[in-house]
Amino acid sequence: MVSMPFFSAEARLKRLDDLWLPLLLIGSMIAYGFYQSSQSAINYGGARFVASLFGSELITAAFLSVITLLLFPVRQIGLRLPQAVNWSQLSPMLVLLLVVFASWVAMRLSLPAQSSMDNALSRQVFFTTLVVGLNEEWIFRGLLMAAFCRRFGLRNGVLLALLCFGLAHAGNALNSENPGLQLLQVFSTALTGSLLALAALATRSLLPAMLAHGLYDFMVVDMGELSNAGANPVFMAPMLLVGVGLGIYGLYRVFHLQGAEPFPA
Repeated sequence: MVSMPFFSAEARLKRLDDLWLPLLLIGSMIAYGFYQSSQSAINYGGARFVASLFGSELITAAFLSVITLLLFPVRQIGLRLPQAVNWSQLSPMLVLLLVVFASWVAMRLSLPAQSSMDNALSRQVFFTTLVVGLNEEWIFRGLLMAAFCRRFGLRNGVLLALLCFGLAHAGNALNSENPGLQLLQVFSTALTGSLLALAALATRSLLPAMLAHGLYDFMVVDMGELSNAGANPVFMAPMLLVGVGLGIYGLYRVFHLQGAEPFPA
C-alpha cells in the first residue's frame, strides 16, 4: 500500500472526509472561545464585552490559518475568490444587510445632540466583529459545512452545520442574566446562518459571507449601544421583522438544496 504525502491534495481531502479531525478542532476552538468569554471581567453582552474579545479572536484566526494550511484543502473549504454569483441565493443576505444598515443609520440620526455614545468603542467593536465574522464563517461554513456536505450531501450537510452554529451559541445563555433571550439568540443565529450559507454557496466562496457576517454583527451590537445612548429603538423593528422572515425563507431554500459539495474545485 502506497502512503500519500502529508501535504498532497489527496491527503488533505482525506482529513476533511474523515470528519473526526474537523469536529475535534472545531470543538476545541468553540471551547476556547467560551472559556475566554467566561473569564472576561466584563459582563456578557454589549459592546464592551465584544471589544474585549479582540485578542482571543485574533488568536483563533491565527490558529485556523496554520491548521488549514497544514492539514486541509484550502479551495474545497471556500477560501478563494468568488467563482460565480447565483443572485437568487445571494439576494436574501443582501436584502437583510440593506435593511439592517438602514435601521442602523436611522438610529444614528436619532441620537440626541448631547448623547453619551462612545464612538471609539464602536470602532473597536467594528474591528472585533470583522474578525469574528472571519472566524465563524471559516469554522461553520468552511471546515464544518464542507466536511458534512462531502459525507451527507449538500442539503443535510448545510443543515447539520446550521445546527452546530446555533448550538455553539447556546453557551452564551450560561453567561447571561436572561437565558430566555439568549435561547432566542440561538434560534435567530440559525436563521441568519441559513442566509450566510446561501451566500457562500451562491459565490462558491467564504469571503462574501465573512464580510456580511462581520458587518451584520457590528451593526446589531452598535444599535444596542445606540439605544442605551438615547437613540430611538423603534428603528430596530424592521430589522427584526425582515430578519425573521428572510431567515425562514433561507431555511426553506436550504431544505431544497441538491448536490454534494459546497465549494467544488
